[in-house]
Order: sequence, then C-alpha cells, then structure tokens
Amino acid sequence: MKMNCFGKQNGAVLILMFVGLFMAGATVVLTALNNRNPQLRENARVQAAMQEAKQALLAYAVMYNNEFVGSGPGRLPCPDKNNSGELEEGVDCAGAAFGRLPQRHTLPFGALVEFGNLYAGIDQQFWYAVSANYRHPVVPTSPLNSSTPGTLTLDGDEVVAVIIAPGQALGTQSRIPANVNSSVHYLDSANSGGTNFVSLDAISPETFNDRLLPIRRRELMTLVTARVAQEIKRVLDPADPYPDVATFETAMAAAGGWYITDGWDARVIYTQDSPRAQVQFTDCNIVYVLTPGDPDLQRTNSTSC
Repeated sequence: MKMNCFGKQNGAVLILMFVGLFMAGATVVLTALNNRNPQLRENARVQAAMQEAKQALLAYAVMYNNEFVGSGPGRLPCPDKNNSGELEEGVDCAGAAFGRLPQRHTLPFGALVEFGNLYAGIDQQFWYAVSANYRHPVVPTSPLNSSTPGTLTLDGDEVVAVIIAPGQALGTQSRIPANVNSSVHYLDSANSGGTNFVSLDAISPETFNDRLLPIRRRELMTLVTARVAQEIKRVLDPADPYPDVATFETAMAAAGGWYITDGWDARVIYTQDSPRAQVQFTDCNIVYVLTPGDPDLQRTNSTSC
C-alpha cells in the first residue's frame, strides 16, 4: 500500500510539475505576445502614415504643372535636404534626390499639398528619394511621360520614388542633433546610399529595421494618363463633334504647353468616333472615351501602365 501511495504521490507530483512548466511557458508566450501588441500597433500606424504620404505625393504629381517652364504632370517634389520641413527648390532642387520627406508645398497654381504627419513615432521623420528625371526642376532638362524610366531600384526593380520609415537606432547609429541629416545614422544597409534600396538584409537581418514603400512608374503614370486625357478634352471641347486626326494634331500643336514639351503627342493615339473620340496611350494600353459636353472621362478598360 505504501508503495502504491508513494507511486500515486509521484504521479501527482509529476502532473503538478508539468502543469507548472506549462503555466510558466504559457506566461512567457503571453507576455511576449502582449509585448508585441504595441509594436504591431505601431507598425500598423507607421504603414498607414506611409500610405497617406504616398497618396499625397501621387496627388501632387497628378496636379502638378508649371506652364511658365513647360513642365507638366508626373513630377514629384524634391526632398527636404536640411530637415526644415520644406522641399528644396531652384538650384537646390536640381541637386536634391535624397533627404527627408517634405511636410508641405504649394503648387504653382496655388494649391497646397500636405504630406501628412511624417513622424514614425520613434524619434525621426520619414526619408524620401526621387528619380532625378521625375523631380520638378526650374527648367526641365528632358520630357517626362509614360515612357520615362525611374532611376532608382528597390530589390533590383525599377521605381520612381521611395518613402522610408527608419526603425529604432541599431549598431553604430547615433541620432544626436549633429547627425540629423546623416542618412547612415537612420537608414540601414544599402538604403543610406539613396539609389538602390533593399526591403531586407539577408546577410544581417538583426541590423535591419527600415520599412519602405515605393512609388512605381505604372501606378504614377496610370493616374497621369487621366490628367493628359483631360488636357486633350480641354483643347477639343469647343468642337462638337470632335475633329479628325489631322485637325486634332494641329489643335494640340497650336495649344502647345506641356503636352508637347513632355512628348505626350508621341504617346497618344487619337481616333475619331463622331461625335466622340478615343484616346489611347501606347505605353499603357489605357483607352479613354471623350464626349463633347460631358465633363467626365469614360475609361473603357482596366489596364494599368
């Protein structure tokens, strides 16, 4: 009996031990999960802020035009090189491809674009890089249209621009005031170079916590095609029905402006469909139908650039 009792007690002790170990393990797991929840929430907030900034940049690019220098839509703001909150302009813009994401800018026709609350919640603002041929220069050096490639890469793929939210300081990064404009103290791996970006570092993942959101040419130009079609409609609208191809080309050439200087005339296929007209973009296969007297554009397919 004593042996049986002793055996039962041993069994009870083992069960209690396993229960204790399980509870201890569960406590560790739950604690870890609870500790992760704030980080998960913060990550979601940062991602939402990055998306908001991206939408503002796209809106800026679609609305942008400067008839004084013949530069039209598709152009993105220059970065903020000195952490002033304002984008660089003039000569400074010509040399600025990488810096902080600016907070605001007034477009040439007076519209104010706010790029949102740029703080990631961990002591720094977003960083931002833009392809040199997509910046808005004082005098455009080359046309900008749907065939213009981006000059940056993300994981080897062409992109037009990149928004970067740095994580907390790692390794030798020192975020003292003197280093506020030094990318190596905020961005990890190749990202501090400002040209060829990576979304992870397979060699040293423990020293990488940047979060990146690209702007790709196809998503930018898909939006810009609608702006170009609206410009065509603006020129043609006095006519009802819309003209034939030869008259269309003459009218657009006479109107001049960014439609010609940015080379959109070589990217558009115009077809008369009396009284309407169709406008197709060769690089995107996007087709819009224009109707006299109707302020809206009708898009006939869901293709993107």
